[in-house]
Amino acid sequence: MSVNILGDENTLQVGLPAPIEDERKLILDFMPFSERTIQEYGVRIQGIHYYADCLRPWIHARDSNNTKLKRKFIFARDPRDISVIYFLDPETGQYYDIPYGDTKHPPMSQWELIAIMKRLGERPELEINEELIFEGLTQMRQIQENAAERSKQARRLEAKRKNWNKRSPIPQKVEQRTTTKRDFEPSESSEPLLPFRVEEAE
Repeated sequence: MSVNILGDENTLQVGLPAPIEDERKLILDFMPFSERTIQEYGVRIQGIHYYADCLRPWIHARDSNNTKLKRKFIFARDPRDISVIYFLDPETGQYYDIPYGDTKHPPMSQWELIAIMKRLGERPELEINEELIFEGLTQMRQIQENAAERSKQARRLEAKRKNWNKRSPIPQKVEQRTTTKRDFEPSESSEPLLPFRVEEAE
């Protein structure tokens, strides 16, 4: 029978740590989180609304320590994809997925949202709302796609230019002299051509 003990003669022996029973909960426990009250529309975080039916029992819930205040709940969020947040139910201790209120919106990262909010913040005449945020996302991604396409074209042209430089140069054209009838006429200074005599054999 094996015993789950770690240690040696110099180290105090201890049992092995218990295996992780809920890996998902462990991961979400270490994710960034926000505390929010729950309204009829759900939850609003950084201008974006989220909703799921599991929030219904907690709408307008009151703080147990001060009934004059609304109760705040924990919502974890994965910065790589904020299209879903995770509601920590205080009764079950489990996390529940809460998607965008408008599920037609595309997924977005936290870093994209920060960039969009910064750009919108440079225009004080605008009242930032969810519609403007996702319009900004569309414009930002279009700019990135155009820049990537220009970059690809530049790389292709550079590759072609290098291939052109590797090609053997075209030989220079050698001018050919045109032959005329005069080339076959005897010159005035040349001696006349005489027939040669063939000696007959005896």
